[in-house]
Amino acid sequence: MEIDFITSNKGKIAALKRSFLNAGRFDIKVNQVQADIVEPQLNNIADVSKYKAMEAFKILKKPILVEDGGLVIEALNGFPGPYTKYVLSTIGIDGILKLMNGENNRAAKFVSFATFVGNDGTVCQFERFGDNFEIAYERKNVIHPDAWSDLWQVMYMKDYGKMLCEFSKQELSDFTERSQTSGSLQQFAKWFLEKY
Repeated sequence: MEIDFITSNKGKIAALKRSFLNAGRFDIKVNQVQADIVEPQLNNIADVSKYKAMEAFKILKKPILVEDGGLVIEALNGFPGPYTKYVLSTIGIDGILKLMNGENNRAAKFVSFATFVGNDGTVCQFERFGDNFEIAYERKNVIHPDAWSDLWQVMYMKDYGKMLCEFSKQELSDFTERSQTSGSLQQFAKWFLEKY
């Protein structure tokens, strides 16, 4: 059995494979597929994920999986949300900190949606609201070797009393394991195993 996953992120591929392996399924192959899909400018992460999955399905004409996510900052009414990638590539971390200037509410989280389109075009979505954290008042100039984004330099993890970029390998492993058990990809894997 195979699943075609539209992503350029090898970490997402590894997370999905790990979910199947943890369920004792060694027979499911996860293919990393590239597709030229325009990133839609929609105001909702779920809609972005669904749009991209449907476009990929139209192009490839076979079942497909897509995952999209974004940073949601409470004081900014959920911004940047689906615009996270664009915001990071334009104003960056320092721009986000400027937007947060004077805000006492620093609460933030990541939201992700895995969207699967089946053989018949039926769309199934799986949502995850990530662990809450706070946007720091200033950037911590520490580069973690496993960081997937500069955001790690402003993500204050209250439960740990430190920035994500300051996590030890063990702390990161514990945090990742805990947060990925309920992730959108893990929810998809559980559903997929029950259905197929």
